[in-house]
Amino acid sequence: MPLKKNILIFNWKMNPETISEAILLFKKTNETIKDYKGEVVVTAPFVFLSSLVDLKRKLKSKIKLCAQNVFYHKNGAFTGEISLKQLESIQVNHVLIGHSERRKMGESDFLINKKVKEAVKADFNVIVAVGEKSKWPLFISERYVQYQLYRALIGVSSMRKIIVAYEPIWAIGTGENPSLGHIKVISRRLGKFGAPVLYGGSVTSQNIKSLIECESIDGALIGGASLSSIKVKNIISKIN
Repeated sequence: MPLKKNILIFNWKMNPETISEAILLFKKTNETIKDYKGEVVVTAPFVFLSSLVDLKRKLKSKIKLCAQNVFYHKNGAFTGEISLKQLESIQVNHVLIGHSERRKMGESDFLINKKVKEAVKADFNVIVAVGEKSKWPLFISERYVQYQLYRALIGVSSMRKIIVAYEPIWAIGTGENPSLGHIKVISRRLGKFGAPVLYGGSVTSQNIKSLIECESIDGALIGGASLSSIKVKNIISKIN
């Protein structure tokens, strides 16, 4: 049985509003996770990444920085997009692909698959997000997310740097979660693809311990709570 990885990914989304706030949040997060024995990743807005890379180096932080999106072309007439080469040039080699908030804006399984394939080819660490839209019966949710992940990974040559984040869309920011039994069944199914599986969706200090204790869960994707150093501290205290 592989060792549990206990990966925590803090997804800042389109937060905070300014670079000074981002620097302060990173410093507080870094202080809070110093004694945490697992892996910690922060997905920050692109405009903050370069400054945070410099800060990470200065603080000798173990936090890994991650982009929230990427495009599959190296360069060209793609206004508003960010390439893997551009991320690489600022020493960022983690990327989150397929988050439900990107899918909601029209990103298809086909587009997500192209991004994943190119990121894997470029030797990036790729977090692939999947999740059902509504509170469906377990067998429907299981089939849906399994197919979603299958579509994201078509043609992917190696699972070595893939992490799967299972995040039911209806649980994001709502304070609701599927039952632990539901999460166990789906995470076991997704784990058969050969990558660590994280759970996301209203993760708090109240539920993190039971989630991490699931044999098939290797960590958590944490959204809103990651913007509060107090909430992060409470989460860490439950699992360290």
